[in-house]
Order: sequence, then structure tokens, then C-alpha cells
Amino acid sequence: MERAARLDFAALDEAHASGDRDLYNAVLNEFVRQAETSHESRSLLVTHISESKQLRSNARLARALIEQVKQSASRRAIADALHVSALSDDAAVYEQAVEHAVELWQAGEATNLKAEDLLALIESQYWVLAPEARRSGAGFALRQALERCRRQLAGRARAQ
Repeated sequence: MERAARLDFAALDEAHASGDRDLYNAVLNEFVRQAETSHESRSLLVTHISESKQLRSNARLARALIEQVKQSASRRAIADALHVSALSDDAAVYEQAVEHAVELWQAGEATNLKAEDLLALIESQYWVLAPEARRSGAGFALRQALERCRRQLAGRARAQ
């Protein structure tokens, strides 16, 4: 925990390697706590997790990125929020990220993102969720929400 407080990413890697899910989440939450006050720290954490190919996120980090998108609805911010939300293996959190991204797009705040690109991003990140999350009750609700998003975005893509 001390190393996590110093943003030593090796601590996160070691916690993951231990196989102790509670330890990993405690260490990750310390990183998230540190990143709450620094956009740069949050960006480094997201990059480390995304590039690792084995580390997962959690709902706390995903929600922080969803909130961050409100300040910057850039293509990169939306992609990061969707990816980290999918890595949280929480279907309800991923649904929240998807709905928020679509709302921003519909409001014209994500101007550098085409409907078909957003749809492709949403659909590709769905498969990042753990299979258990996709099969859960929340996963069922997520699939229904994704179908609504597909219809909205596909209709807009054809109109563009």
C-alpha cells in the first residue's frame, strides 16, 4: 500500500500476480485515490492498466473516468472511459459508460467522433468484459442497452 501511495506501478503488478483479488483491489483503490487529485496520475494509471494486457480495472476507477469525460468529451477520453469500464468486469458500470458516451455524442459534445466509430468502439469493448459479467443479470440489461444504442447510432450513421 505504501508503494501504491508513491505510484509505484510494480506494486499493482505484484498484487495482481499474487492472485489475491482483495489485495489487488485494495492496491488499485490506493492508486485511484492518488489519481483523484492528479489528471496526470490518472492518465498514467489508465495507460499502465490498458497496456498490461492482464491487469483489470474496477468500478471506482471506471466511474472516475466516466466523470472525467464530462470535462473533456474527446475521442480519447471516451475511448479510455469505455475501455476501463469494460476492464472493470462490471456490466452495470460498462452500461453507464456506454449510455454516457452516447448522450455526449447526441448532445454534440463528442464532435470528433462519428456514429459508426462510436458504435464500433462500444461493440469492441463489450468483448473486453469478463464472460461472467456478460452472462449476468446486469449483462442482460447491458445487451438490451447496447441494442438501443446500435439502433440510435446506426440510424444516425446512415443519415450522415
